[in-house]
Amino acid sequence: MLSRRLIRIKTLQALYSYKQQESDQVQRGKEQLLEQLFRFEAFYLFLLQFPAAFRDFLNSTAELERQKFFPDKERIRECMVLNSNSLAGLMEETVAKSGRNSNFNWDQAAESFDRVWSELKEQEFVRDYLVFEKPDFSMQREFLLQLYDYLMNASEFFNDLMEEQYPAWYDDEQQLWRVVYKTLEAAKEEDLPLAAPMRKTDDEIEFSCELFALVCNREAEFESHIKKASSNWDTERIALVDMIIMKMAIAEFLHFPHIPPKVSINEYLEIAKEYSTPNSSRFINGILDKLRISLQEDGLMRKIGRGLREN
Repeated sequence: MLSRRLIRIKTLQALYSYKQQESDQVQRGKEQLLEQLFRFEAFYLFLLQFPAAFRDFLNSTAELERQKFFPDKERIRECMVLNSNSLAGLMEETVAKSGRNSNFNWDQAAESFDRVWSELKEQEFVRDYLVFEKPDFSMQREFLLQLYDYLMNASEFFNDLMEEQYPAWYDDEQQLWRVVYKTLEAAKEEDLPLAAPMRKTDDEIEFSCELFALVCNREAEFESHIKKASSNWDTERIALVDMIIMKMAIAEFLHFPHIPPKVSINEYLEIAKEYSTPNSSRFINGILDKLRISLQEDGLMRKIGRGLREN
């Protein structure tokens, strides 16, 4: 469910938080990391419940309109847009039956649904869908895919709304979109296969926890390697984020034999471009490339299998 890139980002954030707290409770730090990792799954389930929550909001809006002395029939008709979408109901039902708790609730966000609807009803894909009184299942699925695509990739208001619910939204949004998309793509009229539940024994979860513990427990060792490769720099002047990124890469060099060193370097350079200063990636690249060569020459970096690949 989680990409390796996102795993590294969340581990970096957990390590940064750990260092800011100046705590030596590594186990507590790992628990906080796990909590953040599993919140991704919770928010995925939460997103799947959006169409049903939005449908209920629109039905309430339609009912208020009906109670007016001169109700607007066209507005009422527009508000019924999700009533003919059985997939929206199936999504809500499947999440509920799964027994997997999303830990999020749409009630608070629903206060802003009128703003969301004011955007949506002007979109061409919504206007096109409203033409059909009884859309077939493939049309229903395509409509929901377009709905999520617009909200998650084009609506600034919706994205800000999601960040209020989930502070990690802007880190996780693209990965969440991919998981939601795959879920809808696999949907059938009476079956919605949810992404497999995350478990502590998953390879990616274990990778994250081991990486976190290595950086915490071998901090002095990793920092000594960085000092040797940055002889012209005072390590105390190196930004904390950059230092953590390099320590994570060193941990992968030395303790994850199946990860090619150049893969580790490329991944952390991309992360540095997004989460550190404009010049950090060049500096980090120079240090890590020196370390890659020196650790190999000293026989400290032992790669096997896929880890022997150059890229």
